[in-house]
Formats: sequence, C-alpha cells, structure tokens
Amino acid sequence: MELILQIFGWALWAITAFFALTFAYGCRTYAKRGIGFQWATAVQTMLFWIAGILFISFSVSKLHLLWVLPLIYIPMVPHLLLMVPATRLVTFMFMRLVLIGIQVPPPKRDDAPGGEGG
Repeated sequence: MELILQIFGWALWAITAFFALTFAYGCRTYAKRGIGFQWATAVQTMLFWIAGILFISFSVSKLHLLWVLPLIYIPMVPHLLLMVPATRLVTFMFMRLVLIGIQVPPPKRDDAPGGEGG
C-alpha cells in the first residue's frame, strides 16, 4: 500500500511539474507575440514552480499536493496574493527569469504624451 501511495505522490508531482513548465511556456509564448498575460497567471506559474521545487527538495509527502494544486487553481488565491506588495515584487523577479531572452515590449498607455488619450 505504501508503494502505491508513493507512486501516486510522484504522479502528483509530475502533474505539478507539467503545469509549471506549460504555464511558463505559455507566458513566454504570449510575451513573444506581444499579447501579454494577467498577473494572476504569473502568480499561478510561480506557485507551481515553488510547489514543484519544495516538494522535490524536502522530504514532505507529495500527497500534500492533493490540496496544494487545487489551492493554486482557485482564482481568488492569486488575486489575494497580488494585494501583498512583496508578492508583486517576487512575481516580477520570477517572470524576469522566465522571460529571459525575450524582448518584452513596453506596455501601451493611452494617457502617454502623443498617444490617443493625450
């Protein structure tokens, strides 16, 4: 029975790693195209990476991912974390790492001098 639980835990970790990689790839793809993405997506990407790294680095049961993964997916959680200024800073720094090598265009502002709104 213990072997089955370990296999299930590793499968959960593999799902976490898959989400971390695909979310990061999605952010890179959007940035390459100049489309942009929401901060909540950046926070979710960072949380998947943190969960994957923490659960592979420490001897914590990977079965805890059963409650961690849904918590990352609840839309309210990333938005609540964005209210904390430190989260924005850490997410910004994390996204700078994810987007290495990609020219991210500056955000368009309607109120910029010479713009449509100004």
